Amino acid sequence: MRSDNEALPDVIDAGTVPRWDEEADVLVVGYGMAGACAALEAVNAGADALIIERFSGHGGTSAVAGGHFYLGGGTPVQTACGFEDSAEEMEKFLTAITPSPIPEKIHDYSFDSVAHFHWLEAQGIAFERSFYPHKTMMQPGTEGLIWSGNEEVHPYRDMARPAPRGHKVSFPGMEGGGGFALQHLDARFRAAGGRVMTDARVDALVRDEGGICGVGASAAGGRTVHLRARRGVVLAGGGFGQNRAMVRHFLPKFADAGERVEFIGAPGEDGSAIRLGQSAGGRTVHMEELRPQRDRYHPSAGGTGLSHPRQRHLRLSRACEVDAPGTGRRLGDGRGDGDGAQHSGRGTRPHPGALQRRCRTRDRQPVRQASQMAEAAQCPALRGV
Repeated sequence: MRSDNEALPDVIDAGTVPRWDEEADVLVVGYGMAGACAALEAVNAGADALIIERFSGHGGTSAVAGGHFYLGGGTPVQTACGFEDSAEEMEKFLTAITPSPIPEKIHDYSFDSVAHFHWLEAQGIAFERSFYPHKTMMQPGTEGLIWSGNEEVHPYRDMARPAPRGHKVSFPGMEGGGGFALQHLDARFRAAGGRVMTDARVDALVRDEGGICGVGASAAGGRTVHLRARRGVVLAGGGFGQNRAMVRHFLPKFADAGERVEFIGAPGEDGSAIRLGQSAGGRTVHMEELRPQRDRYHPSAGGTGLSHPRQRHLRLSRACEVDAPGTGRRLGDGRGDGDGAQHSGRGTRPHPGALQRRCRTRDRQPVRQASQMAEAAQCPALRGV
């Protein structure tokens, strides 16, 4: 599916490349959470990895996010806080809340979750063994665990044993935890011999008879450079919330919402990595999904349960499958936000925060749909979602 009326980037024929300016086993496009994890795993596996970042350092939306990871199955934080959980129960819950579940992906995510936790801590990203018992968007302090989803909401509480799974890095405040985590990943990546090219925007993929073999980029000083990938290219360049043409195409209801809707995301979330994947024959999925977020909670949590009627925060999903037909190479997925970086897409949308039923209530009644919330808040753009 084409993203809008603009032409997709051209794919460069490798035979026309005058020379390769740099080479690496693995090229990673984008240095947010997804790109950092992919590149670090590549070097840990013995590959020579090069990250290409359009700005002057690591960051993206991940850098300003809170540093939340949806982890479960019996992590050390859960155990220390007295909560029992298992991979089986996590799998049941994620399957129940996912509109179009892909069983094998949800299974792997659930059964590898404890290993993911230990991997993060091995990189120096600490999680405090403490629990925040109140309902809020995110822990305001350094508490490591919170109820972040709908695990206790009907009907999910009857389909899987509830357990809190919202893990936040040990960093005070609701913003900056993602950047804190990225600093650790960056240090580990560079210490392991990883390389970073900053101030370079990838404009096109390069293809030879075997498939995608590199990229063409605009580097500092207006130079055009060509970078060769001996083993593969990973696209981790974020979403499309700052690309109004793509928003209008995939989410026409929100295109004309004006100041009533604020799209959360860094300036680089212009869909360029998604379009690169499409240019090589990649197929986009779930592009119509989003996470409507309001600073609104059930009155039982304290306060009025109301928010400013003109403020809506939307975080767009970044699902883009980029298995290029006929190449045998997976180009990458481009997912990673600090409140995400839980591999929350991969075509499954398992993170509970992505649901329209966002809040957990103490009386355990179903929370209103986004469309009902929109009616109460007089926001036409959200009606019918």
